[in-house]
Amino acid sequence: MDPVFDHLVLTASNPAQARAYRRQLAEREAEGGLRGIGAWHVMEDPGGRRVGSGAATFLALRALARGRGGAAFVRRARVLVLHSGGDSRRLPAFAALGKAFVPLPVRDARGRPAALMDLILRDLCEAARGGLGAKEARLVVACGDVYLGMGTAGVSLSGEGVRCAAFRAPFRVAARHGVFVVDGSGKVTRVLQKPGRREAAGAGRGGKFLVDSGVFSFAPEASLRVLRGLGAGPSAEREGTLGKIARGEAPALDLYQDIPTAALARHGEDRLRGALRGTPFSVSVLPRCEFLHVGTTRELLALPERLLRTGLPEGFARAAGDWRVLRDRRERMVVGLDRIPGWLPVKTGLAVLPVGARRWAALTFGVDDDFKASCEAGGTLLGRPLASWDDGGLWPRGADHTLWSARIWRTGSRREMLRIAAGLCAGRLPRPSQGGRMALSDLVRRVNGARLAEALREADREGLLRDLGPRATVWALPAPTIAGLAGSAREARRVAAAAEAHAQRAARDGRARWWRIAQLAYERWPALRGRAARCEGRVFESIAREYSEPRRVKVSGAARRSGVRVVATAPARVDLAGGWSDTPPMCHRFGGLVVNAAIGLNGGHAMEVTCTRLEEPQVRVRSIDLGRVRAIRTAAALRRFDDPRDWTALARGAVVLSGMCPPRGGPTLREWLRDRGGVEITMHSRVPKGSGLGTSSILGATILAAVAALDGRGQRAGALLSATSRLEQLITTGGGWQDQAGGLLGGIKVVTTTPGTGQAPRIERVRSPGFERLLSERGVLYYTGEQRLARDILRSVVGRFVDEDPAALRLLVEIKAEARRLSTALRRDEPELAVACLTRALELKCLLDPGTTTANIRALLGEVRPLLSGWCTPGAGGGGYVLLIARSRADRETLERLLARREGPAGAGVTAWSIDHRGLRVSVERDARLGARGEGVRRLPPR
Repeated sequence: MDPVFDHLVLTASNPAQARAYRRQLAEREAEGGLRGIGAWHVMEDPGGRRVGSGAATFLALRALARGRGGAAFVRRARVLVLHSGGDSRRLPAFAALGKAFVPLPVRDARGRPAALMDLILRDLCEAARGGLGAKEARLVVACGDVYLGMGTAGVSLSGEGVRCAAFRAPFRVAARHGVFVVDGSGKVTRVLQKPGRREAAGAGRGGKFLVDSGVFSFAPEASLRVLRGLGAGPSAEREGTLGKIARGEAPALDLYQDIPTAALARHGEDRLRGALRGTPFSVSVLPRCEFLHVGTTRELLALPERLLRTGLPEGFARAAGDWRVLRDRRERMVVGLDRIPGWLPVKTGLAVLPVGARRWAALTFGVDDDFKASCEAGGTLLGRPLASWDDGGLWPRGADHTLWSARIWRTGSRREMLRIAAGLCAGRLPRPSQGGRMALSDLVRRVNGARLAEALREADREGLLRDLGPRATVWALPAPTIAGLAGSAREARRVAAAAEAHAQRAARDGRARWWRIAQLAYERWPALRGRAARCEGRVFESIAREYSEPRRVKVSGAARRSGVRVVATAPARVDLAGGWSDTPPMCHRFGGLVVNAAIGLNGGHAMEVTCTRLEEPQVRVRSIDLGRVRAIRTAAALRRFDDPRDWTALARGAVVLSGMCPPRGGPTLREWLRDRGGVEITMHSRVPKGSGLGTSSILGATILAAVAALDGRGQRAGALLSATSRLEQLITTGGGWQDQAGGLLGGIKVVTTTPGTGQAPRIERVRSPGFERLLSERGVLYYTGEQRLARDILRSVVGRFVDEDPAALRLLVEIKAEARRLSTALRRDEPELAVACLTRALELKCLLDPGTTTANIRALLGEVRPLLSGWCTPGAGGGGYVLLIARSRADRETLERLLARREGPAGAGVTAWSIDHRGLRVSVERDARLGARGEGVRRLPPR
């Protein structure tokens, strides 16, 4: 998927802050947390000088444009600039990390703890996805310390010139921000900065004012006008006014004040006003705005309550516990410890910060202390006036008398720093003679960002690990997150034991997740991998559930006679789109939607099963393909069908499901079959095992149909589909219902189910003459010579689903949506659109499981792609067949010649095929001596 923004720029105020930001963004990129961002950059104010948000914005744009095409880059790229270069003086605990990365009591879809930046990025990407044209270039500027909820509210960021996002708010909010005054068309006529009541009179409507949200969206020509107005066009060698600002030779440029003033000015001689004069300047009003701002310690304390009223972006949820920032009802807050010390007074904060490689600092402050406020303006430390703390060495000569510049803090061992912090809370300031004291303004530049981030992660991990009780909120996290809490084999045993205890108590259909947690916890440690394998087996047993064996089925007298023979044949199937949506437990949650087709190979059906009544009370299984025969004479042996690699597993399971096996604790197999007679099942498949054409499932369904006919019972499609699904679960291959639905009924079909454990497929046959003609004329079915076991691929995908992997869940929804688009194209008989849909369906399957294609298949597609208009793997992939759609008849002929010459594994080659409209066929021979099929051929009833 193309990125929403080609470039993200995060501004920083100094090199230390820039390093911390780069580390944070790199971690998010590695974890997949920057979805929607093409490339990211951190740009600090030049020389540590504060250049203002306006200069920082256009210095960043100019730096990106240089070497990337200059003005052409501005006209084609979509750039997001986030300003988060402040000192966080009113949020001292996170002055080193930056307000953008303040941890929130929020987790993402993977269960990872989120910061304010994560919400902001997701929100702006969603807003741009809905508020900008698909290929529209734009410069979007926003604040890195405010989450607005724009993506859920919906707002336009398009238009000529400059467009700003605003929200309606009462005067108490407007008085602290910029306010837009607009005309009837939404054009800005004035901008008021933190207006008083008199100035704001007449600027609002109904007591509400249009408050600047901090989001500005520049059309490319507006961006170029600003650059030219600052004498710093993208291709100019000199930087003009912008360069002077960067060198400290000109005043800082504020985006939210100076740019609107220049755009609205009717006169004035400076170049910026001249360049921007007449530029359209308009407002988009947010119908709803969250305006979640964390700029002070008190706002951080109030976050849990505030989040109860805040709508979060999709994929994020409020967390019951926040172990990185500890809070209590006495308005105390701690960062960097696993508990709140008893000596910490009420309304006090404590931040334990790593400095350098081994040292620590411990900040103590009142929750209402403002590190920006001076002594003269009422500045305080721990609620006491700053002047009362001055011991003659608090401020260096010439420094402003603020808490930010006060030399109070020391570094050393953690224990020593906590002792000094406790003394400070008791009113004892460290004496200068005890060691060098420094100001917070200096200390934040020495904080080790990597150690701080690791300390926060470790606090979260240890807190969650302690919270493993039966009703703990930790169990709501995804399985990999819970398993990943274990930092040692001992902790892994603890996590796994707690999960296994849950599995024992859970309902049968809810056990899979608990066994999965135990499996993932164990398998990270080599000594515990045997336990992991046992738990993995329990996962899929739980999904399959334990089916009770059916009671003895009443058999007609005719069926008891020896010599009766049933022959059942069925076509293979091609999955065109929707595969995986039919597989438990995915179909239980979302419901399934699959489009597939029954196909004949080399002019006939691919699967054939013959069932013959025997005089001997035994079950005999014969494979034509393998040249093997096995006689089964005991019920215990008949029930051993849980190894899908055993060639007799399908037949054994089908016999048990058909009621030909006595119940456990009942009569022997010989006694059970004495009256009805034994059975010989002969199987023949004309396609290789692991071909991807639904062979195993369709063969199982064909066996079930043949055994039912031998017993004199009819079998409708719905019952046979359900029985085949049960058969696959019994033999532990898993799988869904689409294979048997694809092969038992002929033609192209759309098969759907509703969510729930009782899957009852609804089958709609679709006639699409144009698409069938296209397949006939241009479709090439090629066997790669590679085999794969569907169970291995299935376990990978189902594992991601049980893990609540957000990417997998999203892809499953998209896979189903693509199948719906294909079904619409087929009903409208739009063959080329249908080919595009089945090709996209394969892309989605590959994203869900990279094993869908192999190196051989990728090499094949690379060789023949110029000849193709589309392609798909007929099944889950990982080998077997590939369906290639040539661009024309001539390209098909060229394609077949290339494939004929292509070197590949043994057996690889083109297979003749066609859409099969007959489906399953069952015939009964009443008298083998006549060689006639007395009852004729029966097709499967559709319902």
